[in-house]
Amino acid sequence: MRNITVPVKNVALLAAQGQALLSAPQRLTHRLGLIHGDTGLGKTTGTAWFAIKHSAYYVRAMAAWRTPSALLRSICRELEIPRRRYLDDMLNDIVNKLSMEGRPLFIDEADYLVRFDDIRDTIMDMQDMSVMPIILVGMKGIKNEIKKSDKFDNRFLIDVEFNALDMDDARLITDQLCEVQVSDDLLADLYKFARGNTRRITTGLYRIEQVAASLDVTSMDLAKFREARGTYFLGVAA
Repeated sequence: MRNITVPVKNVALLAAQGQALLSAPQRLTHRLGLIHGDTGLGKTTGTAWFAIKHSAYYVRAMAAWRTPSALLRSICRELEIPRRRYLDDMLNDIVNKLSMEGRPLFIDEADYLVRFDDIRDTIMDMQDMSVMPIILVGMKGIKNEIKKSDKFDNRFLIDVEFNALDMDDARLITDQLCEVQVSDDLLADLYKFARGNTRRITTGLYRIEQVAASLDVTSMDLAKFREARGTYFLGVAA
């Protein structure tokens, strides 16, 4: 499998909306962004690609976090800021560095955070004071949690939802990632099994590559795959 980010529709939408957020004038002081969708649709991969491309800071939230201090300590580590004893000192250090460097901040797995009032307020404070974009990444349900606070919800400038891939996306991923030529009938069978889930499609393509390697061939069709593998992708009946 080739290690590249494929510009499927979800990624293209993120690139366009993300650029709009980063390019928004500073007078639009409320510059929060949201990336959300079901698991396995490529959010983390797409977000990491965009964050690296724009030299953004990237933090992953944890289920155990319940207070602003856990979030601020993690951001300080990412920004290589010495740990401070008091929350307001950590917050000021983070704000100063974000402002000085002009780099956005991504917070992945933000579902764990937005249900807590104190953490939501801290995120708003960071964004207001630094005037730098902060982008939250989470599961599909995160949007409903955000909407529980009008003050928080009104600060989001972009809303990027990752959806299931269509067949055109599946073919694009196959052609750009898979190092084996995959026939239309085999891809259709994989797509039916994966139901548009990016992770399942890419894992299925890896299995196709394995079968092709075992047969010492450079192309695979449905009949050849089933003869060698049965009707199975990922160890589960398709």
